Amino acid sequence: MVSAKNWIGCLLLGMLVSPLAGFDLRLESTGVRGAFSNPFNHARFYHTEAFINWDTPWHWELGRGWHLQTRLELTGGWMNGRGEDAAFGTIGPGFVASWKDLPIVLEAGISPTVLGREQFGNTDFGTVFQFTTHGGLTWNVTRRMGVGLRFLHISNADIGPSNPGVNLYSVGLGWRF
Repeated sequence: MVSAKNWIGCLLLGMLVSPLAGFDLRLESTGVRGAFSNPFNHARFYHTEAFINWDTPWHWELGRGWHLQTRLELTGGWMNGRGEDAAFGTIGPGFVASWKDLPIVLEAGISPTVLGREQFGNTDFGTVFQFTTHGGLTWNVTRRMGVGLRFLHISNADIGPSNPGVNLYSVGLGWRF
């Protein structure tokens, strides 16, 4: 049975996303990622996702060749931890910093996240509503293909009764438009 706090989390996510419907978004990339938690930690987690990125109209030339682009990212996938599986979804803003024509870009962002369950074995995430923050690098191998490395942190920011959080290391492959 879905609890009231889970419904509230889904409602909040919808309220965050609904204003984006009127923005002029340009499809930037799509792809897949796989992630894993610290292999030396007894609470191992795995994460697989498909993603879509849209560039927003907000971007800035910062001088000396630096460019900052804002982005909207949507992901959906599967998470496994302590023998339990769950679907998840995220949507949120991101920032991409690039320098001149260098094919390596810096990425960072934060996304409200909904998990299909809050309990993974004896790890209690406190609520299905979480936040995923990330930072990483993407190497644009060709004009159309990029390979990325990310560090992810998923936690509920202390809005639930328990907040163990999980750190993940991610590798991705994307197709750029």
